Amino acid sequence: MGRWWNRILLLAILGLTALSVITVWPSEPDRYLPNAIPWPEGKGIKLKLPAVEGGTFVLRTVERRAMSLGLDLRGGTRLVLEPEPGFQVENLDDALDGAVRIIERRVNEFGVAESEVNILSGSRVSVQLPGIDPEEAISKIGRTALLQFCEPVTDAAGQVATLPSGATVTYEPQTCEPVRDEQGSIIVQGGALEFVPWGASETQQSFSNPGPERIIWQPAAAEIDGVKQELTGRLLRPNTSVFLQPIINTPVLQFEWTAEGAKVSEAVTGRMETLNYPLAPFLDGQPVLDSNGLPIAPNVIATITDSGVITGLTLDEAQDLSKLLNTGAFPVPLRVIQQQDVDATLGDTAVRNSVIAGEIALLLIMAFMILYYRLP
Repeated sequence: MGRWWNRILLLAILGLTALSVITVWPSEPDRYLPNAIPWPEGKGIKLKLPAVEGGTFVLRTVERRAMSLGLDLRGGTRLVLEPEPGFQVENLDDALDGAVRIIERRVNEFGVAESEVNILSGSRVSVQLPGIDPEEAISKIGRTALLQFCEPVTDAAGQVATLPSGATVTYEPQTCEPVRDEQGSIIVQGGALEFVPWGASETQQSFSNPGPERIIWQPAAAEIDGVKQELTGRLLRPNTSVFLQPIINTPVLQFEWTAEGAKVSEAVTGRMETLNYPLAPFLDGQPVLDSNGLPIAPNVIATITDSGVITGLTLDEAQDLSKLLNTGAFPVPLRVIQQQDVDATLGDTAVRNSVIAGEIALLLIMAFMILYYRLP
């Protein structure tokens, strides 16, 4: 009786082993097994587990998750960042520590696994990110992510400063503050500054007001308790969210101010709503663009206090911006001074040989145990 029970137990173990092998069978078996044998391809069987949907039991397919590989197996990108020249900060070491924590939060938020973030000598930060290219790494991880709300430059009569066709203006790094000369005048390349009346009515806004790409912007600010404060993302709560508007199905990014931010927003928008001046969000010194490539600059038609929304973005752009705002801006502006593709430290041949060696060792151990303990 015991001998038959041992055989049944052995068959059960062999069956469970076979099922496990089929389940985890790799999509490229020739990479790990001797290619002299025509191994079947695929990703193993798909598992279906019972679940409850709408009050009824259904079988839901469980997708296999890919293994998270590091730089040594997958390769990726290495970025080196350093503080913007000329930026003054009380304690640079604390600022860099804060920047590293924010980078780590962004890495987790964007789902980049097995990353490495280190502070190097000379106030530099090294970021190694597996599986993504340099351009994607910079857009998601290497940005300062300082959101700044900007208003038009105006003269004493309330006219808006604009650029003539073909002219350009340069802004200070990481901000929407236009570069000025020693006399305080805005420097315009390829033309002269023009001031035009701003129409507050709907008809004037549609036909006579200049487009947002022609407007010269400056940081929106207000004096609160005797201190000038700019309206920036540092005054936002880290709970921005994205939702789709009903019927028209367009993405909306919703944000909420802190108590201090609500005061600044109320003062700024309360002043601007008289003539319905536009308010434009800038990210790291660049205007946030809509799906048509134009700066997003809605007219302020009412005082904004506790919260607000940004529209005109694609769903991916809104989600990425929301993640950047929720993880926070760097306490010190950083710039990328070096970027490079990192090849996998362990080549494909080395990985394949290691797996084959493990397979051979497993077979030898199994053979030894069978010979030593005998088959039942």
